[in-house]
Amino acid sequence: LAEIEDHLRCNLAQRVKLNQEQTQDPHAAIIYSIILEDRLATIVQLPGLPLSLQTTRIQQKETERILTHLTDAILKKNRPEVVIEDASTVYQWLVEPAEKAILEGKADIRTLVFVADGLLKAVPPAVLYDEQQQQYLVEKEQYAIAVLPSLQLFQQQRLSREGLRALKAGLSEQPVIPNRPNIPAIPYVQVELDETDAIVPGQRLLNATFTKAALKQQVMQSSLDLVHLATHGEFSSDPEGTFILAHDQEIYGAELDGLLRATTNRTLASLKLLILSACRTATGDSRATLGLAGITTRAGASSTLATLWQVNDAATADLVKAFYQEMVKPNVSLAEALHRAQLTLVKQVRYRHNHYIWAPYVLVGSWL
Repeated sequence: LAEIEDHLRCNLAQRVKLNQEQTQDPHAAIIYSIILEDRLATIVQLPGLPLSLQTTRIQQKETERILTHLTDAILKKNRPEVVIEDASTVYQWLVEPAEKAILEGKADIRTLVFVADGLLKAVPPAVLYDEQQQQYLVEKEQYAIAVLPSLQLFQQQRLSREGLRALKAGLSEQPVIPNRPNIPAIPYVQVELDETDAIVPGQRLLNATFTKAALKQQVMQSSLDLVHLATHGEFSSDPEGTFILAHDQEIYGAELDGLLRATTNRTLASLKLLILSACRTATGDSRATLGLAGITTRAGASSTLATLWQVNDAATADLVKAFYQEMVKPNVSLAEALHRAQLTLVKQVRYRHNHYIWAPYVLVGSWL
């Protein structure tokens, strides 16, 4: 929580209820990781059961070497066995203690929630690998996955699927920003917005109509449940390095927060879901997920779906469409919707060991 306050440069004490029981889903296991100088601690919290602790004796430098090697291997699209070796080690650190606690506690767990420390924040849990079962964590159909920088920061509230009020904005063409002349177009954004409009219709801003002023106007005029931004952007542990691109200019973190809160300041309802489908976290910034958490918190959103690195355009359109299709089904949580959407990619032979394609999608905040 202190990390988030430091990132946002504000005091959250008035907004955050430090009561874990109020925020805990009866079917969620919370997995905390703590990197210490001479060991790595994994604490597992199950509903109604005492905390369990597993300690792995390993020097911090070695822990960080393995984590850096893993993320580099994914980003460089190395051979699957290179990723699997390190992903198996991290699985043993984090997931095996949870599976042991779940088995011993006979708990009915459907979501694994990772509250990660240090460089672990940059590792997407979906890619962790169970060597015995020879499957990635995302392939375990009994578990959905969510990520939190702080459990206490986000109230768990279910998104009502009835009559969703949505605003979607995106760039399928190259923007015209003078100081960013080489920003590429994202052609499949048009496909992504068209296909999701068929599932959850709403207001749309595309290409030249997606300006900062137009975004502000749409938000001010509407009470929104869902805002979907399909555009270039970057999230950094430095608030000044967090931005998205409109057609005509950058919208930096604090400005974006203010724009999105414009609707929540005048209605009792708050923004429930923010989708950032073509953005990424800053390369080499192990605390960059704080940028995502910061946007989510300051905008008043309950949940954010985003990516940890720049993603494949066509695959993203497929995944986001599948996410919408699952999200609107009765009794399907947001975490489960993302899980099923990722599986649509993983189950394709050409993608299964292409971790770069399907691993970066994370759900930050409420997973219900």
